[in-house]
Amino acid sequence: MADDNAFFARDILRLQNFHMLEARDGQDAVDLCERRPGPIDLLLTDVVMPRMGGRLLADHLCQNFPGLRVLFMS
Repeated sequence: MADDNAFFARDILRLQNFHMLEARDGQDAVDLCERRPGPIDLLLTDVVMPRMGGRLLADHLCQNFPGLRVLFMS
């Protein structure tokens, strides 16, 4: 069910022409974001994830990307 919700959110955002980075877990998200040039506008993250939870991920990325907005979902 959770995966279905994630796919639904991804599909809706793509239909609205948002560009997304998709990560397997929190640490993968950090790695992707740090390699990407330019700003990141929104972090959409699960609260509980392997290797790094959503709250820690948000704290880390907000330090590196000023103005980053965060939306937690579970």
